[in-house]
Amino acid sequence: MHSRKNCQRRLWLLTGTGEGPSLAKAFIGKGWQVSVSVVSYEASLSYFGLGLESLWVGKLEGVEGISAVLKNADKASKGFDCIIDATHPFAGVISANLKIASSIHGLRLIRYERFCWKFV
Repeated sequence: MHSRKNCQRRLWLLTGTGEGPSLAKAFIGKGWQVSVSVVSYEASLSYFGLGLESLWVGKLEGVEGISAVLKNADKASKGFDCIIDATHPFAGVISANLKIASSIHGLRLIRYERFCWKFV
């Protein structure tokens, strides 16, 4: 019997235009089905042609908005195996909301951390 657990893995990547396209491409290359969320139409242009499962544009309205995306994915019997938060380092609100929503839904949340150069 096929289930989400023995089929192709799925992840939800929340990101921008910096490392996002490279991350998406790398996961797709490893066999993951990747859905991406970006805030603006301009940011979405970097993802065309990558073979994404989904590309969503716009702000997520708090924990409720994130939960709605997760519930809709579950209803489609696809769901996500994990969420990757590669949002801007100063986007503290979305990161906090992702942490709460992922905990509520029992999903692994991975925070992508950028290397910080320290100049003296």
